[in-house]
Amino acid sequence: METNNLPKRYLNIDEVAAYIGFSKRSIHRLIETRSIPFCKPGGLGGLRFDIKAIDKWMEKQSVPAMARAV
Repeated sequence: METNNLPKRYLNIDEVAAYIGFSKRSIHRLIETRSIPFCKPGGLGGLRFDIKAIDKWMEKQSVPAMARAV
């Protein structure tokens, strides 16, 4: 959903799960272990995920390919 033709910056759990291709259960585990960046606006429920922080986090999860012996 866009507002004023601007892309959505903050995602809820369903949206972030779909965005990175993880199950909601996996997202909950990552939240519990504080392994994924998230925000708690107002301090109660309603977790949000900054799409820019998620993109950076995903880049950090990247594993480089190993050179193959010929």
